[in-house]
Amino acid sequence: MGKNSKVTKVDEEDDEELSLALSDEEVSEDESDDEDENDMKPADGEKEAGGEDDDESEEEVPRRKDTAVEENRVVFLRNLSFDTTDETLKSEMEKFGKVTLAICCKFKDSTAFVHFSTRDEAMACILATQDGLVIDGRDVKGSLAIQRESAAEIQKNKGVKVPEDKRNLRLIRFSLIREGTSAAKGMSSEDAAKRQRLAEMSRKKLENLHMFVSPTRLMIHNLPASLTDDKLRQICRDAAGKLATITECRIWRDSSKMDLKGNHRSKGFAFVNFSEHKDALACLQKLNNNPNTFTNERRPIVEFSIENLLAIRAKARRTAHSKGEKLTGRELSEKVKQQVKQSIGEVHGSGMKVMPKFLGKKLRHKNMSKTQLKKKNLGKKKVRKQESLASDVGVKKPKTKNKKHMTKYLALSS
Repeated sequence: MGKNSKVTKVDEEDDEELSLALSDEEVSEDESDDEDENDMKPADGEKEAGGEDDDESEEEVPRRKDTAVEENRVVFLRNLSFDTTDETLKSEMEKFGKVTLAICCKFKDSTAFVHFSTRDEAMACILATQDGLVIDGRDVKGSLAIQRESAAEIQKNKGVKVPEDKRNLRLIRFSLIREGTSAAKGMSSEDAAKRQRLAEMSRKKLENLHMFVSPTRLMIHNLPASLTDDKLRQICRDAAGKLATITECRIWRDSSKMDLKGNHRSKGFAFVNFSEHKDALACLQKLNNNPNTFTNERRPIVEFSIENLLAIRAKARRTAHSKGEKLTGRELSEKVKQQVKQSIGEVHGSGMKVMPKFLGKKLRHKNMSKTQLKKKNLGKKKVRKQESLASDVGVKKPKTKNKKHMTKYLALSS
C-alpha cells in the first residue's frame, strides 16, 4: 500500500456507521506511482529545467469511483485490535466468501476495509458482526462502505444538533397535510375535514405525557369496506419495498355488525407495524393522500400511530405472565433509533414545529382577497385590544400625587 491510502477516516463516536472503501486498482496504482517516482528522482544538486512549467501544464485526472462500493460488496469494519494484520483479517473474512482485498487502516483507528466478490457475501459478513464476531479478542462491528463524497457530506452535516424527542412528536409532521397547501391539491372537502379532525385528536392525545408516537406502527384511514387484511398487507409491502418486514397488519372490525358475506364489518381503519422505521416511513410517504390507491374522493390517510406507554407495559406483563416468562424491558434496536433520529433531524432542519397552532385551511397572504385581509387585520386589532384591556383590569396602577399641581397650589397660597 502506498503512502497515500486514499481512505477517509470516519469518527467512531458518530452514531451512524459510515465508511469509504479502497479498490484493488487504487492500491496497485499507488505502488506503481511510488516506484516510478524513485526511478525518476534527479541526482543531488541537479534541477530539472522547466519543472515548474510541467507541473502547471499537467491536468488533474478525475478520480474514478470504486465500482465495488456501488455494487455493495465492500464491508467497513470497526473496533479491530491494533495487533490484527491484513493476513489475519483476510483469513477470518474468507469464512463468508471469496475475499479480493483486505486492508487494515494504517491510522491506528481500529478500522479496516474488506472487498468480497459478491454482495451476498458482504451481507453475510455484516449479519455475523451483528450477532457477534470476535477477531483477536475484540468484538468487531461492520457495515456497508460508502463513497468518499457521501462520507464528506455526512461529516459536514454531523455538526447539526438534533433535538431530543423522547416521544417522537416530530414524526407527526410526515403525515400532516393541510387544506390550501400544494400537497392537498385535488383533495375532497370530506378528506380535508377528516384530516383536520384527526390532527386535533392527535394533539389532544399527546397532551397526556404517557402517550407517544410509534416509529414503526402506522394507522391507515379511509379503507374500503371490501378490503381484506391480506390485500392491505400486499399494498403496504409494495409501497415500502420487497425487503420490508411487516409484523402486523390488522383491519379493525365491528363485532356487532355483519356484512353480506357474514364477516364482521370493517370500521374503515387499520394498523400496520413494520420491523424498521425506514420501511414504515417509506410506506407512509408512498400511500398518504395517494389518489391511485383507492379512489380520488377517498384517499388513504396514513399517520404514525399514537400509543399509550402504560397500556403497552400492561400488555407485555400479561403476555409474559401467561407464558410463565420473566418480563424484560423492550427497547428499540440501535438501528431503528438511528433511523428515527434521522427523520426527526429532517423535520427539525426544515424549521417546522411539532404541530402548527392552526390546523384548518391554510390561507396565504398572496392568495387572500382584500376582504379576507381586512377581516384578518381587524381580528388582530381586536385581540390586541382585548389583551390591553385585560392587562389594565388585572394590574391596578398605584395612585401618585401630581407634583406639578401641588407646586402650583403652594405657590398661589403663599
